[in-house]
Amino acid sequence: MDIEFVVSLLIVCFFGLSLGSFLNVIIYRLPRKESIIFPPSYCPVCGTPIKYRDNIPILSYIFLGGRCRSCSTKISFTYPLIEFITACTAVVLFLLNGPTINFAADLSLGAILLAAAVIDLKHMIIPDRLNISGTIIAVIFSVLRGFDGIVRSIQGAFIGVLILYVMLWLGKLFFKREGVGFGDIKLAFVIGLFVGPFWCCIALLLAIIAGGIWGILQLTLGKKVIGIQMPFGPFIALGGFL
Repeated sequence: MDIEFVVSLLIVCFFGLSLGSFLNVIIYRLPRKESIIFPPSYCPVCGTPIKYRDNIPILSYIFLGGRCRSCSTKISFTYPLIEFITACTAVVLFLLNGPTINFAADLSLGAILLAAAVIDLKHMIIPDRLNISGTIIAVIFSVLRGFDGIVRSIQGAFIGVLILYVMLWLGKLFFKREGVGFGDIKLAFVIGLFVGPFWCCIALLLAIIAGGIWGILQLTLGKKVIGIQMPFGPFIALGGFL
């Protein structure tokens, strides 16, 4: 195997780990309406700033035994898991696309979807700041792709919003409640901007199928799902990934 290719993969893997670490900050702070830049990383329990040696993706978690150095509070396994998933995603996308604009765009979308899924699971919201950031990034990539890229993004965004609005209307019509939230609609808008109309349709179709399968499994296990509010963002994110 070419040494330059191996070095490139290692660099991409390290970048993915660092991006995953940043996503952990986003996932924790955005729902709390905190700045994602200041202050630097800190323990959410004791408030002690985290030193650089304790902020190395995955490795610091292992060396510290999954606990804060200052107060010994257990650190959620979600942190290294997100770093690992992001690194794997970066490597796979690099292998598929190489060092291209498609790699950068796909990795950006993957990071946004991962953050949206975890935040929605934990807090039942998809923050506007995340969707706005995703919109700005998607618009930049569409402009870099030229006129065709801009048209494709506009069409994709329109299709994404249309499909989710139909779901919203059907939920009110048949179940007397909203089937999806406005955060879900905005996330579909972002996906459409990134991938265009065709793949946006496929992503949302897969999201609906995944949500339906989850509901059937819950019914099979004897759990109540009718009238229970569940986040749809993770299913949208899954569809986008697939």
